[in-house]
Parts: sequence; C-alpha cells; structure tokens
Amino acid sequence: MATPLVSPAARALLASEQIHDALALPDGGFAYATSGRGLVILDREGEIVEILDADRGLPGDRVNGLALDHEGGLWLAMHNALVRVQHDSGIASHGLAQGLRGIPQELAGAGDGVFVTHSEGLTRRDPVSGRLETVPGLKGMVNQAAAVGENLLAAGLGNRALADTLGSLEALASELKDR
Repeated sequence: MATPLVSPAARALLASEQIHDALALPDGGFAYATSGRGLVILDREGEIVEILDADRGLPGDRVNGLALDHEGGLWLAMHNALVRVQHDSGIASHGLAQGLRGIPQELAGAGDGVFVTHSEGLTRRDPVSGRLETVPGLKGMVNQAAAVGENLLAAGLGNRALADTLGSLEALASELKDR
C-alpha cells in the first residue's frame, strides 16, 4: 500500500530521513520509524499529525522497528529500549528493568503477543506481567521477524525458527540447527 504523500512537509521530512520501518495504522494513517526524527505519524491524506522524538518523550531519536499490538498500541524498537505508544494514554518505555536484552532491531505482533528481535536473540512480552522474556533456543543476533498466522517466523545469524504465540520454539530451533 503506497502512502499518499500529498503534503510537501511530509514529503520533505521523509525524503531527508532514513526510514527503518513503516506501518499502516488502523485509522488509515501511517507510522514511520526514522533514523533521526523518531516516530513520524501521518494521517490518511499524508499530512504530518505528530512527530515523537527525544524532545517529546522518547528515549532517543532513532527508531529501528514498529509493530501494532491487539489493543491498538504502537510498539517502537529503539536503541536501548522498547516503547509503547497509545494515542489516548501516552508513552510507556521498556528497558533493562522489564527484561530487555541487547539492541532491539525489529518488532512483530503474532496472536496476542509482541516479539522483539535483538542482538542477543528474541524476546516476547508477557501480556500478564508486562515483562520481556527470552525465547529459549535461539542464540546470538536475531534481526528479522514476521507474523505467520498466529505464529512468528524469526531469523538471524545462524538462527531460523517458528515460534507459537507463547514463545515455544525449542524443538523447531534444534531441528533446524541440526540440518
């Protein structure tokens, strides 16, 4: 789906940035993860609605990845934190205290779970406790993730696995590593 960039301001801003990720939003708008301007949100007509960066509450200006959760929250993978943005209730930041390890690369929602790939593997946010839990069976960099139905396909250096929404993947990870 192409973003209608009818706004000269949106066109100029996004042309001057490295875009790491983009998502269509439920309201018809678009969200962009940028290298230096944080999160840029456009409405369905392509006009800039909001720019969230370090000056507006984010832990930094670089956003590596984006994902939506089943409650409408927008997750941002940042250099040293995961951030959840809910338009009607503000920003929540997740870091070491919540179990984040490594440098977040990409986010993906699968089923009712939110997963983050990072320099030390894959984590899943526990929907009850809110903690980020390491998905066992993957070692080292995991930098790609995509929802496949209710499951998650994750890949990285020496890693390929399919996780269910509870983060179970040990058998498949072992099977793939033995090939």
